Amino acid sequence: MARQRKAKQSDKDIDEPHLETAVIPEQEQWRLINESGVLNKIKTRAEEDESDAPLAEEIFDAIVIIIPISFLLLLMEILIHFQFGKHPTLKTMVDRMVSGVPSK
Repeated sequence: MARQRKAKQSDKDIDEPHLETAVIPEQEQWRLINESGVLNKIKTRAEEDESDAPLAEEIFDAIVIIIPISFLLLLMEILIHFQFGKHPTLKTMVDRMVSGVPSK
């Protein structure tokens, strides 16, 4: 036959009504908030506007990389033409450079 187990302490707690939470006065709440420094960690709108700087940095970084690589491509195209004994025209150079620009 199966034995009946004694009720655990946690089972008794479920049956009993929970005590209400303590009420903390508003001044004490503000003191705790100020001491914890939570309000100093919140970003204001002015600080969020300063976060646009990374976009400017990304654009600058892209330009710094794109310009030298474009000139390298142009130089290689010119050298390839001279390697085969041809003189590159402005039209062929523009066609080669424009084809690398992304479009819609």
